[in-house]
Amino acid sequence: MVLLELETESALILTACIWIVAILLGWLADSALQDAGFGLLGNLVFCMSGAFGGLFLLDYALAYQYLPYYVSDVTAWVFAGFLGAAAMMVTATLTKVLVFKL
Repeated sequence: MVLLELETESALILTACIWIVAILLGWLADSALQDAGFGLLGNLVFCMSGAFGGLFLLDYALAYQYLPYYVSDVTAWVFAGFLGAAAMMVTATLTKVLVFKL
């Protein structure tokens, strides 16, 4: 697995980048969703877990060769993290809206 082979410095840089992006996405989601959201910290937690989930899913797909090609481009990793965070926020928000509407 690619993420397990990262050196400590690279893993810390990756984690710091995810924190920064999660804070920005949490803030944007809080301002866009307002009452439908989970607050700044709630959105931060959902964005962070979604980003890490997207990265680990891409890493799993690469390790077990579920993708027909090897992804070494940084853009694909950033996109996987962003897509994971966005998917987690959409899922959590829709769940909250559906639960409170019923």
